[in-house]
Amino acid sequence: ERRIEAAQRRRRAHADERRGSQLDAARRDMRRLPVLDLALWRSAPADFASQLRHACHHHGFFQLRHRVPSGVVERAVAEAREFFARGAEHKRAIDYSQSPAFRGYMAVGVENTAGRCDHREQLEIAAEGAPPPGEEYPGGAASLRHGTATPSTADTHSRGGGGGGGRALGCRQAGV
Repeated sequence: ERRIEAAQRRRRAHADERRGSQLDAARRDMRRLPVLDLALWRSAPADFASQLRHACHHHGFFQLRHRVPSGVVERAVAEAREFFARGAEHKRAIDYSQSPAFRGYMAVGVENTAGRCDHREQLEIAAEGAPPPGEEYPGGAASLRHGTATPSTADTHSRGGGGGGGRALGCRQAGV
């Protein structure tokens, strides 16, 4: 009976050790934030969509290598900080409810995810209208066509987090 108990303890210890190493591997993997390169969207849209799908489903976050000049990024961040530091009256002047494509300012408590309030204020922005000729879909990727919405179809994507419209590409808009 002691031998059986000892064997059972060894098996449990071995199983616990295996589970522990699997958890450690999963934790290490989660610490490495995926980096997606926007250039891949233009050269191989299906590969980019696959990487985006994986990042969204397995990590929930990703970094985007975009090659936007740092001065442009810094100016955008400074302008965003300035906008959100202003009073409610100033921000409500561009309230999203006045936009046919649901773009503009959203106060704290307006946006929700899966029926639960997102406790943040935000500004929805994107290019309006059709993209310039020759830039419709990178690499001629007709498969991404459903990922962009015109203002007339934006309401099917709005308020549920899809954002609709423009050339923005997000997890939901890319069909991932």
